[in-house]
Amino acid sequence: MSMRNRPWWRTTGFVAGALALGGVLALLGVFLRTHGLGTTANVAQLVAVALSVPSLAAGLVSWWRRPDTAVAPTAAETGEATLALAGLVERQWRDESLLRSLHDPAPMPVRWRLTSSADLMDRPDYALPAGIAGFAGSSDDAARLAERFLALPRRRLVVLGGPGTGKTTLAVQLLLELLASRAPEDPVPVLVPAAGWNTREQPDLHTWLAARVDQDYPALRALGPRTADRLVRNGGVLPVLDGLDEVHGHERTRVITALNRSLGTTPLILTSRKAEFAEAVAGADDVVAAAPAIVPERIAGADAAGYLEKSLRTASRRQQWQPVLNRLRTPAPQRGEEPLREITASPLGLWLLRAVYVDAHADPAPLLDTARFPAAADLRGHLLDGVIPAMAAARLPGADPDGSAPTSLPRREHDPSRIRAWLSFLAGILDRGSGGDASGGRDFAWWHLARRTLPRDLPLRIRLAVAAALTLVVGAAGFAVGATVFGIWGATAFGPAGAFGGGVVGGGLLAAAGVGLNLLGWHEFAQWSQEPPGYADLRLSGRRRSLVRHIGRSGFRAGVASFGASALVVGFAAWGGEGNGAGIGFGIAVAAAAATVGAPAAGVADGFIAWAETPALPGRVYTPVASFRADRKLNAVRGIPGGCALGLGIGLIVATAVEPVLAAAVGAASAYLFWLRFTFVYGRHHAWPAYLVASRYLAWKGLLPRRLMPFLDDAHRLGLLRAVGPTYQFRHAELQDHLAGRSGR
Repeated sequence: MSMRNRPWWRTTGFVAGALALGGVLALLGVFLRTHGLGTTANVAQLVAVALSVPSLAAGLVSWWRRPDTAVAPTAAETGEATLALAGLVERQWRDESLLRSLHDPAPMPVRWRLTSSADLMDRPDYALPAGIAGFAGSSDDAARLAERFLALPRRRLVVLGGPGTGKTTLAVQLLLELLASRAPEDPVPVLVPAAGWNTREQPDLHTWLAARVDQDYPALRALGPRTADRLVRNGGVLPVLDGLDEVHGHERTRVITALNRSLGTTPLILTSRKAEFAEAVAGADDVVAAAPAIVPERIAGADAAGYLEKSLRTASRRQQWQPVLNRLRTPAPQRGEEPLREITASPLGLWLLRAVYVDAHADPAPLLDTARFPAAADLRGHLLDGVIPAMAAARLPGADPDGSAPTSLPRREHDPSRIRAWLSFLAGILDRGSGGDASGGRDFAWWHLARRTLPRDLPLRIRLAVAAALTLVVGAAGFAVGATVFGIWGATAFGPAGAFGGGVVGGGLLAAAGVGLNLLGWHEFAQWSQEPPGYADLRLSGRRRSLVRHIGRSGFRAGVASFGASALVVGFAAWGGEGNGAGIGFGIAVAAAAATVGAPAAGVADGFIAWAETPALPGRVYTPVASFRADRKLNAVRGIPGGCALGLGIGLIVATAVEPVLAAAVGAASAYLFWLRFTFVYGRHHAWPAYLVASRYLAWKGLLPRRLMPFLDDAHRLGLLRAVGPTYQFRHAELQDHLAGRSGR
């Protein structure tokens, strides 16, 4: 590891240790010259004991915390983890399929067949079952397609097609069907965006997939910190990689190579646009091993008419739509497809037509006006322009004010023009960030908002203004805490005059210390935008034993460390008292206080945070909103237990030497400073503070709503966005491209 890449804390620890060692040697030299060899030898022995105890303690803690890699998980443990993951995935995509109306009134009738491009798939005798020369089916009979997938020799399939041809929809349908028919020994299908895989950093599929499963389904951590990794390594996950075409440039070729190198016997479903997939396999000079490739057929006019007719639930509306349905059922003219038939030949066009005209109860007569829409591009642009106001009008706010029901209607009504402006801005920053972000150009991760916007757009004066505001708040809070606690001590010790003096001095000192810590945290703000979101689950139901267990473990570690510190205190107390009984007695008293108070205090703080970051097994579906709330909760509570516990511990220790009122003041001041430290500087989960600064700045500029996450949740409920784990995507890539192209106008 180069010096440039070495973590700062290692360099700091090395320098501090070297200085401490040098200081000890210098002190021993001074003692040797002033007190003689005998006293110096006694001091050296005490120092040696003090220095050896922390090393021994660190070794014991490391040994105690080291996982037992020799013990493999039992079949019962593996079965429990697989069952838990299957339940989480099923709930996630059941709710998402309802929001996407995939089965309302029925799946779109998209027919799939084996590709005629032999260079896009492996040899048929290797990719297909013996005696079967093709692979065909329809999206409105996904169960049959799932059966044919399970009959494949390696259970691998590549789904190809153009924009808006239903590739992702078919992947979701297959996922749900495979879950419904899954045997206990079968792997759990998990859909993940292929754009999130950086093969340069994680060249092995299973390593990346385990990290993604752990991120998208944190409830698995209740079964152990490496549950996701064990599931993936043991073949318990069937990866459904969606959107290879969204991987940037030549990285697509690397994905094909990495897949064939690391798949082994792992099954796979992969979706991609056909042109980008052909480019990738040509660059790799290879195809996905043992995987047939299927492509969609155009939706016939009669099939499109049948789908639309099922969506018309009253006789009067069916009669109103009869001219359109008749036009679709009429054989196409020889001179070429008309715009209406061209649009309804793809799932995207059929969805747009239904959203803008069927669900919005609009008059369908303009659809037959070839003068207004002479080409399919004109009609498509009209539908893309109208989908936002149509869906906002069709799905008015429901009776679920807190949004607890994942498939409920939006929680508030929005102006369609504002929806368009805000979504256009998001589409624009996703379009500019395509390929340059770990989450990919199509995925919007809320914790990447600052990374995508602030370094480029935030002026220096805004940075200084935010830093000054935070400094003012932290300084004022520090002054209030210091003035209060030290004012009380001053009044107790010296009367009214002492109250004023103690308040001013204590408030000034604590304000200065708070400002210093705040500036240190603000200096690290650039790193906040690079940090992943954390997780906090504060539910006590069914988790009380887990809380006690976590506190007990942390208390043991803190106790070992406290006894190491105690030995150091005893040694220096004995040295300070030159070996007399008073010095040693005082050192022993302070050491006992540190051991009996510091260990429980630190144990409660560390154990509480470790417990909060471990979710309950029957966890909720991890949506973007759930991810946001979990990280916000972690940032809100992270500093409280550490600050309170350490403040209490320091106060009790100080009480052995000074009066209780002053000890209480010192404890309260310490609690405040440690709270700042744990909240703004400690740890690597500051995604919410970074998001907060970015979202407020963008709202001030009028580019996004002030409450961005509730708005995105409503856009998801409207059907304009879709959720994949903790990230959002636009409902269709073509909708994102359409909005991004108009975002600057």
